[in-house]
Amino acid sequence: MTDRLFPVGATAVVRGVFNGLPWYEQAVRVLESGASSVTAARWPGAATREISFYAQSLRTGGWRPDGWDTSDLALDLVVDPDGARRWKDEDEYAHHRRLGLITQVEHTAVRAAREEAVALVEARGDLFADPAVRRWLPDPGWSPPSLSR
Repeated sequence: MTDRLFPVGATAVVRGVFNGLPWYEQAVRVLESGASSVTAARWPGAATREISFYAQSLRTGGWRPDGWDTSDLALDLVVDPDGARRWKDEDEYAHHRRLGLITQVEHTAVRAAREEAVALVEARGDLFADPAVRRWLPDPGWSPPSLSR
């Protein structure tokens, strides 16, 4: 018995969920896995399925528990290898707020998470520590992860 959620090197699937409904899935490669967390990477050439796949999964029951679900709140922190950082899609995030797609509770959580993420980057801690940064690189022998049909 293992204490890992996924084997290192395995393909996992990240599903984007909105209002409880999946609308995309992305293949990722597991770089590191423990009992309660996974570090995974997606890179150019990795497979993605958009909303049409969701419609098909409703007809065929093809939605499998081979990864995890996430809800993208339209805001990303981009961190360069030298530690420089920038927020991506702040305008999209603000637009989602205006439309009511992101609740006040979610906005409060995002604000706190932003501060925590910036502190980690500035301290070069956790996932942004030098040894961790090297762990983010996929094995050169791995092909891009793919999605099963």
